[in-house]
Amino acid sequence: GGHIERGRIDPPPRFDDGVYVQILQSNVRQRRRTLQKVITRAISAADEAIFVTTAYFFPPGFLRRALLQVPARGVSLSLLLSGSS
Repeated sequence: GGHIERGRIDPPPRFDDGVYVQILQSNVRQRRRTLQKVITRAISAADEAIFVTTAYFFPPGFLRRALLQVPARGVSLSLLLSGSS
C-alpha cells in the first residue's frame, strides 16, 4: 500500500448535553461505499491504537485486510468481542 500523510485532527469541542452523530450513506449495489471508506481511512490513519468493540464480529474482506495490516505499522489493535452464545 501507499504511504498516507495527514495533519493532526483536533477533537471537536465538548458539550455537556449532546451527542455527536455522523450519518454515512452506504449502498454496495449502487457503488456507494462511504462507510467502508471512512472505516478504512480511520484504521489507516491510526498512529497509536485501535479499539474495536462489537457483539457480532464477522468482518467483511475490506475490514479484515485493513485490520491485518495494523500490527505491522506498530499500532496496537484491541478487539473486545462477545463470548460464545
